[in-house]
Amino acid sequence: MRLSFFTTMSLAILASATTGDDSRMYLAEYRFNDPKVRELDLSGTVLGELGFVPPEDWLLVGFQFDWLNRAFYWVHGGFNEGRIRRVDANGKVRTILSGLTNPRGLALDVGRGKLYWSDTQDRAIYRANTDGSGMEAIVATGSQYGRPTLDLLSDQVYYGDFDRGEIRRSNLDGSNSALVISGVGHAIGIALHRQDFRIYWLDSHTTRNHVARARLNGAEFEVLVQFPLGSSGLVNIELDPPMGTMYWADEIGELERGVWAARFDGSDATRIYASPTGWNAGALTLVFDDCREPFIYCDMNCDGLFNGGDIDAFFQALGEPAAWRAQHPGCSLCAGDANCDGRFDGADIDVFFLGFGGRCGCP
Repeated sequence: MRLSFFTTMSLAILASATTGDDSRMYLAEYRFNDPKVRELDLSGTVLGELGFVPPEDWLLVGFQFDWLNRAFYWVHGGFNEGRIRRVDANGKVRTILSGLTNPRGLALDVGRGKLYWSDTQDRAIYRANTDGSGMEAIVATGSQYGRPTLDLLSDQVYYGDFDRGEIRRSNLDGSNSALVISGVGHAIGIALHRQDFRIYWLDSHTTRNHVARARLNGAEFEVLVQFPLGSSGLVNIELDPPMGTMYWADEIGELERGVWAARFDGSDATRIYASPTGWNAGALTLVFDDCREPFIYCDMNCDGLFNGGDIDAFFQALGEPAAWRAQHPGCSLCAGDANCDGRFDGADIDVFFLGFGGRCGCP
């Protein structure tokens, strides 16, 4: 294991001084007994490999970075031997859950200490505490589901319902399920552009196989990038809103397998990284080291939530930044850049309070 490399890398990501130079993506690739986690820059250039995933966790089908606790989580999707594990910044690997039926995908709510994933065999979406306790099925209507995506400002979870051909959302506990978009195939991966009120998704189906988007009310449904029919290897989609770029992974097809990037309107779609022969892309996640997500805009006490508890911390950061840093180690002033002009100052106050009406962050 290259633990010293991992420790140095993880600390660099969360440094409070942010330049954007360390923004990167992590691609989890798999082949039998030989998993790879490749670190790439946002142009697709390979920067290195992370060596903490054991060979028995070779079927990497979920991968996330916990920016609050400086840890990586991953999912091994083996049938009846599925696992979720994590590695801490000190290199210690922990088994969070084992004996899962056939897990896919992974979403983190670091503020509440929760994990979310789907299970293709159980036909359910599950959640559990990040220590593995409290596992429960939150959506289980008999359908097969895509990988869940969280909207932590609205406290909702989005997911594709394959059997109904829909994208749906519910509260984080699974209650109040509602239709978002109908007429889709297998919406396996979903990403939200909350400031633009749009949802992007991957339709991984042999008769569709495309990247699409729509308004959050279902209007303006449009296919952005169409891939050859008969293949269905799309797995993860991630957004970089300030740069207007989306990224996704494809695990099948010699000409498609790897990481792709395009503008938000689907233009300039390019494979920026090709998976080596024999490996398949199982999961993709982005980690930013500037005033973009995963910092939750206006989360000034760094608990992973945006609520009334951030007000005092916001004004302390404005007036006494040294005291704020001492009380909130690991936090970044980028979280307070509510108007996204690259500075944290008094001009952010109005946008900060507008955030309590449902909008906080870049317009």
